[in-house]
Amino acid sequence: VRLCDCATGATQAVWSAHQGEVTCLAFGPLAGRLLSAGRDARTHIWGLVHPEISGELIDSTGVVTAADFSPDGTLVATGHSDENV
Repeated sequence: VRLCDCATGATQAVWSAHQGEVTCLAFGPLAGRLLSAGRDARTHIWGLVHPEISGELIDSTGVVTAADFSPDGTLVATGHSDENV
């Protein structure tokens, strides 16, 4: 996952924790968080101020095809290729 400045194109941060393709990304409603999910059945919550994993969800049900924060940023929902949520 690479975070770039829209105005300059400069790379701001690079994260690599997924073991395969990243399938979705979502910025959290609270400043400073990014969610990434992938084919490895993992969902990571990244800190944007300090580029590190601040949370990780591991689900054995399959590829994570959708993920997002709740409106208040306190929950994460994930959807999977086997139609589980």
